[in-house]
Formats: sequence, C-alpha cells, structure tokens
Amino acid sequence: MTDTKATSNFSNTFLNIRILYATATIVISAIAGGVFISLQFSEMKNYTWYATALQELRETASIINIQAYQVVFSNSEGARTASSTELRQSLILFSNQFSVVAETDPDGQDIGRLEKLKTESPWLFITSEQRESRILTSLSDDIHLDFPEELEDLWEDDTDEIEEAKKAGETIDAVGVQEPSNKIESLNFDLMLLASKLATYQGEQNSTVSQIADQIWRLTSERLLPSLDLAEEILADERLNTLSVLQLVILSFAATILAISAFNLLFVFRPMRDTVLDIQEELEGQVVKAESADKAKSAFLANMSHEIRTPINGVLGAAQILELSKLDDRQRNLLKMLQGSGKSLLNIINDILDFSSFEASKIKLNPKEADIVQIVEEAVTLLSIRRDNANTVELVTKIQPGLPLSIEVDPVRLKQVVTNLVNNALKFTHYGNVLVELAGKVVDGILETTINVTDTGRGIPAHEMSNLFKRFSRIDGEKKDLTEGSGLGLSISKHLVDLMGGDICVESKLGVGSRFAVNLSLPIKNAEPHRYQLPSGEKTASCLIIDENPITGGIVAEYIASWGIKVSTSQETENHLPTIRSWRSGLSESKILVISARILEIGGDEVSEELRKLQKNGCHIIILELPGLEGRTQLWQNMRHIDILHRPVSAPLLFDAVSAALTQMSEGASTVQDQLDQSDAETDTKEPSKNFKAGTLPPSGLTLLVDDNEVNRVVAGEMLGILGQDYITANDGIAGLEAFKSHKPDIILMDISMPRMDGLEAASIINGLKTDSRRPIIVGMTAYAMPEDKQRCLDHGMDDYISKPISFSDIENIYKKWGKGQTKR
Repeated sequence: MTDTKATSNFSNTFLNIRILYATATIVISAIAGGVFISLQFSEMKNYTWYATALQELRETASIINIQAYQVVFSNSEGARTASSTELRQSLILFSNQFSVVAETDPDGQDIGRLEKLKTESPWLFITSEQRESRILTSLSDDIHLDFPEELEDLWEDDTDEIEEAKKAGETIDAVGVQEPSNKIESLNFDLMLLASKLATYQGEQNSTVSQIADQIWRLTSERLLPSLDLAEEILADERLNTLSVLQLVILSFAATILAISAFNLLFVFRPMRDTVLDIQEELEGQVVKAESADKAKSAFLANMSHEIRTPINGVLGAAQILELSKLDDRQRNLLKMLQGSGKSLLNIINDILDFSSFEASKIKLNPKEADIVQIVEEAVTLLSIRRDNANTVELVTKIQPGLPLSIEVDPVRLKQVVTNLVNNALKFTHYGNVLVELAGKVVDGILETTINVTDTGRGIPAHEMSNLFKRFSRIDGEKKDLTEGSGLGLSISKHLVDLMGGDICVESKLGVGSRFAVNLSLPIKNAEPHRYQLPSGEKTASCLIIDENPITGGIVAEYIASWGIKVSTSQETENHLPTIRSWRSGLSESKILVISARILEIGGDEVSEELRKLQKNGCHIIILELPGLEGRTQLWQNMRHIDILHRPVSAPLLFDAVSAALTQMSEGASTVQDQLDQSDAETDTKEPSKNFKAGTLPPSGLTLLVDDNEVNRVVAGEMLGILGQDYITANDGIAGLEAFKSHKPDIILMDISMPRMDGLEAASIINGLKTDSRRPIIVGMTAYAMPEDKQRCLDHGMDDYISKPISFSDIENIYKKWGKGQTKR
C-alpha cells in the first residue's frame, strides 16, 4: 500500500511538472510572438496614417495647381474671379491639412513665421468650416502617432538654421541644401505667403493676381507636388518593409511554436506517455491483485458462512425439536433465549454476506409480480413473533385501502428492507409503539408508494444523521446500550432501495422518536384494488372496540368503519364493564366486540362473565392477542362466536373474521348456549395445540438423507419423523450413491459440501444412473447462502434447494411441493 501511494505521488509530480513546463514554453512563445506582431501592426498603422495624410495633401495641392492655372489663363473677368475665390478656399484647406500633420512632428513648425502669418492673414487659419478627415480620425483613435524619421529630411525646413549659422560666421556644408528649398514645410510657408498676397491684391489689379496665381501654379507644379510624391514613395517603401518584417515575425513565431511543440513531444510528452504506460501497467497489476483479493474475500466469507451455518443448523434444529417437548416455564424461557441468540447470529451472517455482495456489485434484483400488502404484512408479522419487548412496545400496521392487487418488485429484497427498518425500530424502542404504514397513489400505471416506519424511541442526534446509512455505523447511544446487530442493516436497506430506483429518508427528534420513509415507484401488474366488500344484507351490525392502545384501536376502527359497519370505541383506561353492559343492553341488531387480550387479563372473571352473556345473545367476539404468548384467550379459542387474531392486526384477516361473524349471525344462533357448554367441556380436556404433529403430512415414500455432519443428520431425521416420513441416512456422497442403488428412494435430501464426493457430483451421477422414467426428487441442502449457490444446485440436476439452518417449515414445504400426489419435474 505504501509503495503504491509513493508511486502515485511520484507519478503525479512527474506529470504535473512536465505539463507545466510544456504549457509555460508555449505560453511564453505566444506572448513574445504576440508582442512582436502587435508592434509591427502598430508601426504599420502609423505609416498608413501618414501616407493617407500626405495623399490628402497631394490631392489638395493638385486642386490648387489646377485652380491657379485657371486664374492665369482665364479669358473673362468673371471666370478669373470665381477661380480666384475657389483657389483661396483650397489654400485654406491645404493650410489646415498641413497643420494636422505638423502637430505630430516633435520639432514643430517655425513659430516665428507661423505667428507672422496668423497676424497678416488670419483667414488662412479659419478651421470651423473645414471638414475633418474621417480616415485620419478613425486611424488615430487607436494608435500613438510617431512622425516617421524617414520623412524628416524631406519635411523640415532648415533655412533659418542656415541663416543663423551664416550670421555667426560658421562654415556651412551646403551639400544637399537646395536653393530655393524644396522642404515641404518651407514650401507650405511659401504657398501661404502667396495666398496672403492673392487675398491682398484680389479685385484690384488683375495682372498682379495673375502673376501671383502663376507663382502658385509654378510652386505646386515644380516643387510641392514632386516633394509630396517623393514623400509618398518613401512611406510606401517603409510600409513594404514593415509588411515584410511582419511576415517574417509571423513565420518565425510559427516556426518557434512548431519547434517548441516538437521539443515537448520528444522530450516531454513521449516520456510522459512512457510513464503513463508504466503506471497503467502497474495499476493493471494492482487491479488483478485487488480482484484476486476480492475473490479470496468472497470465498472466505462463503466458507465461513458454511462453517458457521452448519453448527447453527444443529442448534436451531434441535431447539425446534425441544420446543415440541413438555417443558416447564424456566426451560421454555431458556429455549427461547437459545433460539433468539441463534437467530441473531444468523442475521449477522446474512448481513455480512449481503454487504459483501453489494461491495462486489453482485446483488441483482429479481422483480416479479407480487402483492405489496402481503409483503409488508408478512415482514411485520414475522418480527412480531417472539420478541423480548412485546409487552412494552406495540407493533402496529396501517395499510391504505384500495392499493393495487399486484405490482412488479423483488419481493424478497423489499421484505428485507421492511424487516431491517422495523427490526431497527424495535431494537431502539423500549416503550410505546412502532407504526408501519403503507400508502400510495397510482400515476400512469405506476404505484408511487411510501412505506413509513415510525417509532417512539429516543431519537437520533442531528450530528449523527450523515453517518446513519454508513456501514458498521452506530450512534452514540447505541454503544451504551450494547445492542445486538452487525451495524449493516440500514446500509443494506439503503443499497437495496437505491437498486430499486427509490430513496430512503429519515426524520428524528430526540426524546420523541424517528420516522424512516421508503419511497418507491413500482410498475402495476394488476390495477384492480384490494376490495373488502361485505355481502349484501350483512352490514346491519354495530361494533365495539376495546383496546388499551389507542393507535391499534383507532386503526381497527378505521378498517371496520370503511366496510360500512357502525363502530364505537371505549375511552376508558381500566374499568370497561359499564361500557360493555351499556352496549349489551338493547341488543336489537347484530353486534361484534373487538377486545384486547390484555383487557381480558386485567378484567378477570367479571369481564369473562360479561363476554359469556354477550355470546348467549349471539354477539361475536374477536380477541386481539400478541403472537406466541399464552394468555386467557386459550380458554376461548375453541368456542363458537369467538375469533382470535394476532397483533399487529392484518386487514385481510380482520375482514375475514368480521365477514364470517356477520354470516354466522345472519344464519341465527338458537343453540348458542349448548355450543358454549360443549366448547367448555372440550377446552377442559384439550391439550395445548402444537405447530407440528407426527404424521401431519401424508407419507411420500422413502427419503434418503445425505449429510456428513452427524448433528445435522439427527436434527433433520427428527424433523422427518415428526412429519411422518420414512427415511434412511448416508454420511457422504459415495455412501449416498450406494444407498440410492440399494433402496431406490423417492426423495433425496442432499448436503452439498461433503468429503470424498460432494452433493453436486453425487446428484449428477444419480441423474445419469436412472434407468427408467422414474427418478427421485433431489433437494440440495447447503450452508452456502448466496444466490449463485442455489443456481449451482439446479445446474447439477437438483430439483430444489433449502439453505441451512433448515426449519420445520422448510421441510414441510418441500414435502408439500414434491411429496407423493404432487407434480414432479
């Protein structure tokens, strides 16, 4: 485990460092390339702006040149004047355009000459009526203008500097200095001076205006336009150079990214791939080990289950046989403790096996058509028998009427969920009630059902709620109580409910109790509702319910009232005699009394006498008694007009008792007293009934019992004898084969795990030895309790399967199903 963890940490560090390195190299390259490309784009925009500005200057200079030509060569005075006015407007436009470009030149213009022009000709600087260049404005919004160095020699006027140098007596290198200057800035000032003269002489001396226009025409043609063309060529070359550099940067960036990717591929991702493959290979090895360990664990649990179930089979089987013997109260209590401890141990084993199957994802549901009402009532009834707190905790069921007759569900697993929840509630409730409610509604062919289990226990602390459904979890109070159990019941229930597509939730309040709710959506197979409808003409009866538990009394009252019978309940806590006497008087209609067995015990002879008087008048009595407890109701169980129902009260059984009572009363009871006397006589001489009696099943021929465990053979043999079956035994598979050949048994009860030859092999051989159409029924018996164990038995030719520890009911059901007169495979 430590090596695996260290390897995992090293692998994570190795992969993370290389991924970070590869990402960093690509990001740094992308940032550097983006910066270079951004700079080149900015320079490209800068050159574009100045090229556009120079182009606008040239276009205006061309217009000035044409207009000056028109002024010089116009034949009429009107044409000359109009052309002169247009020329003046174009000169203003050129001055403004030049100023826009000059403002971006860090060296600026000749301030002295500029101020002199503004004083002499302010009209040249009127810009309010001039339109701004949209192109230049849009371009200048997102760039920082930088005057191109390549234009400085052609743009800036250095005449003043030369004159100042001459005055100072300095020697000037006149190479490259043109006389007159062709610098664009100088030409602009010259053009503006001519424009000023044009405005001064316009309209006075036509010859002077023509001369000034001729000078403007020559200035633009011979000096200004060539200089602007040269400036455009310079900027065009620079833009081409910038474009070439941009292309080179992009290619270099792409080449760099490609080189870095190749490097990462060869020296980062390839080693990473090799490392991942090594880790994957290691993990696959770990998976194989884990699977082997899981198989070993499953095999260990199965073997331990078998080894533990084998002696438990002897313990519980012998206890069942002893239960049929004559025992005093002390011996019966000790036997009850023995059975309870054995069943608790068996439940723990079952929980551990189930949870192991959940962990291995081996539990699969087996949905089939079933009655959800029957499932819930069977689970509750099973738990109501022989529990230690039966005298202090009332187990109550409440079934919503009108539920569908059948739904699709795994009945075994749903019963397991209900059993776990109810058992958990009974375990932690010492006084009060455990109420099991089944309700639901039909929505589009689906039964949206809820099963609530509510107790009056101590409640669950809020901080323990998150751990409630975790395996082996116990709340703080449970540790003090030392309650039995594996701590897996709620966890298994949660797993099963999740498999069914439902949910389970819990509400609890300390000192008040808890409520577990299971919500399921189950497909409906038979939408016909459970109906409890009395025959016509049998509803003219009244019913009195006397029960010390108001919850049970209320539920019974709801059931009976829903069948159309008038119901009243006793609110007295101890003395019910006045209520019974008042109700008995004026007996003008059929009456039914539902009374708790505890009321009979508390009331004694007086209540018994009142019940006899009611019986003489034809009243039917239904006694509600705790299952498995022998009370005063034993004196009444063979008498007419009395039914004994076990608590918790089952709605179908209660309905049958009420319906039979009404039918009986409608037929009349003229000989009630004779029947009562006869019943008393029979009761005095009759022994307490037993669950099983010798010879209660018809003989099914000869049974061969094959088991290597002597205790199990004795226990199973005793059960067979009690059930009236003839049998022989064998202690392993080989001896079983010999007994089969010699005695030709009709039924074989075959243990699975035996020395020399196991039961599976023996069953296969027996099936191969049959020489005619007659063949024995082979029933597998095994302490292995997983679902696949049953399937193994069937796959080897066995007809049925029972899991150890076996019980009377298991054996009885086998003979009812496969005995003589029953259908064989």
